[in-house]
Amino acid sequence: MTSSRHPQKITFDDSAIDACFDYLKNRSDTNLERLITLPGSKIAYKHHVWSSMDSTSTIKQFWKKTLQSTPWNTDLQTAINNVKEHLTTRRRSEWLNPVLNYLPEGHVFKTTVYLIVNYDNIVYGEDVALNLNYSQFHTDHREVIYYLIHELAHAGYFRYRQMPQLAKMKTVKDLSDTIKLLTHLEGMG
Repeated sequence: MTSSRHPQKITFDDSAIDACFDYLKNRSDTNLERLITLPGSKIAYKHHVWSSMDSTSTIKQFWKKTLQSTPWNTDLQTAINNVKEHLTTRRRSEWLNPVLNYLPEGHVFKTTVYLIVNYDNIVYGEDVALNLNYSQFHTDHREVIYYLIHELAHAGYFRYRQMPQLAKMKTVKDLSDTIKLLTHLEGMG
């Protein structure tokens, strides 16, 4: 299936990148407040709460801790910008068509790909976050495309199967069903 038959609604949001750079340059409350208001920062935090079942830390505490060991320097900014440029200048068909081959005919993404720094490469609901400071992306820029394909496969999957609610597992069957779903999810991705 080609993406041209079914217009895809995939957008990239890199607003958290510059806000992160600003915070790393000057770790002020003002810069942190700006960072945590951005959608990519919120998606990463929501994923953290979901996957770790950490309902005690605030988004502010989460990002402060996530970025605490990352020093600012121009090499960091250059490396992240190079990964971003590689990702955003690829032909859409290069990364979209391989994903669509594994999803039902007529699948249309309604996905935002958030470009962030220092949290994992994740899917949350039907949205994706890519950590442009991931060392494999700096070693070989092609890796960011492979991870995009992988995470979009997860986003497509969650259109048809809901994300499990980890905090609501109560029985061994709940745990077993969740493990099966997540194993299938990773196998498909």
